[in-house]
Amino acid sequence: MTIKVLATGSKGNCYLLEHDGKILVLDAGIPYKDIVRGTGYKPQLISGVIVTHGHNDHSYSASEMERKGFKVWKPYLMEKNIRGRKFGEFLVTSFDVEHDGEPCVGYIIRVGGRTIFYATDFEVIRYGFINMNITDMLIEVNYTDDMLDEDEYKYSHVLVGHAELNTTKRYIEVHDSEYLQNVILVHASAGLDTAFAEEEIRKVTNARVLTAVKGLEVNL
Repeated sequence: MTIKVLATGSKGNCYLLEHDGKILVLDAGIPYKDIVRGTGYKPQLISGVIVTHGHNDHSYSASEMERKGFKVWKPYLMEKNIRGRKFGEFLVTSFDVEHDGEPCVGYIIRVGGRTIFYATDFEVIRYGFINMNITDMLIEVNYTDDMLDEDEYKYSHVLVGHAELNTTKRYIEVHDSEYLQNVILVHASAGLDTAFAEEEIRKVTNARVLTAVKGLEVNL
């Protein structure tokens, strides 16, 4: 089982979760042709596409993929807070997160004996999953407090729409267990000291900690 990073950050987000020859696309914030390239030009392997929210850097090609016949899930457009759906062997549950007033969700994905947590673009996550034995986390660290400039036009959006290092650190600490093996930090803001962020996260978990960059492939 692998996670492949096709894009991460404000210009686009897309991750491929591959298991047993099938692919679940986590966010579709890049052109469809780039997603196809990421699959090795085998889009027929895609079991489904799950989208966290409607911002372009996460949903850019979602509508196009729907038109092409792919199963695309956008639970942030639905009413219930927690829902489940199956894409082949991928059993997916969504949960709401706080993102600058924009409906946004995170996901729990169960496949091949693993429980994978994916959350990005959140100020805070109000749900806990302590008893679910999470094995892998893809979770946002966007900025640190010292990076914020109150005079900057995007100050409010960053503050209430993205995850500060200590917010993510506390969430990982609560969910750390003997089962947790991998933590992949996603959607880093330009200027984030990723080495420092990784070092801080390693203080609260013995899991492998990596920062997502385009082209990264992680064996789970």
